Amino acid sequence: MNNKAYFFRDVKNVDELKHHTAEAFNEEHRPQKFHVIAEVGMTPKEFDIFRTNFMVTFDFLKPYRVHADGLTTKGEYNVVKIVCQDKERGVPILVHCSGYSYARQVAFYYDDFDKVGRIAGGKTDESCD
Repeated sequence: MNNKAYFFRDVKNVDELKHHTAEAFNEEHRPQKFHVIAEVGMTPKEFDIFRTNFMVTFDFLKPYRVHADGLTTKGEYNVVKIVCQDKERGVPILVHCSGYSYARQVAFYYDDFDKVGRIAGGKTDESCD
């Protein structure tokens, strides 16, 4: 299982996240380790709303404000994994709340971190294959 990703703070939407992720990959930044504390499944409509504006307060994140905050004893971010019920809709998104009810820090989740290169290579389809 992959447990590393590029996290970015106060990202507006999925397009901005793609840009930052590609930049971090191409500049060979070191990814952050993470630990998934919960997984939230969404309908395609809910997932599309979430992806278009990470900066909005979301009720589903409120229970995780405290738990998806800080680091584990191993130095990993505690995160919530947001997945779409329609796997073809897009790559799951990791959220580190940092005490807030919005997606304060976000990252793409890949079961294989090498897939990050797809974004960096200009492929913007986010299929979960």
